[in-house]
Amino acid sequence: MPQKTIAIIGASRDEKKYSHKAIKAFLNSGYKVYPVNPHASKIGGLDCYGDLEDLPEKVEEISIYLPPYLTIGILQSLVDYPVKKIYLNPGSADDIVRDIAQKFKLPVVEACSIRAQGQDPDML
Repeated sequence: MPQKTIAIIGASRDEKKYSHKAIKAFLNSGYKVYPVNPHASKIGGLDCYGDLEDLPEKVEEISIYLPPYLTIGILQSLVDYPVKKIYLNPGSADDIVRDIAQKFKLPVVEACSIRAQGQDPDML
């Protein structure tokens, strides 16, 4: 069975932030993880990418840790992207984000992606 892939958009170098803990959670779950942050070259020992277009492969899942005003642009860029699941983590969605996701029938899950992996962020 091929390894699942995920991009963590808005990944942080700060180990206390959920967007850093998500990297650990998905690695613990056996995923190949691609941190996405245009201001970092490495996060958590992994190569970091400026945006989705820079990734070496298309990912199956995306976890977003950005404020709604930035999430809007990310969702619009995903309209033709072959993603199976997009996590909108707490703080990344508002009514406009939800409307865009619904309008383009994007496979969004509004939830903490760490908890969706059955993990406790406070333990990472």
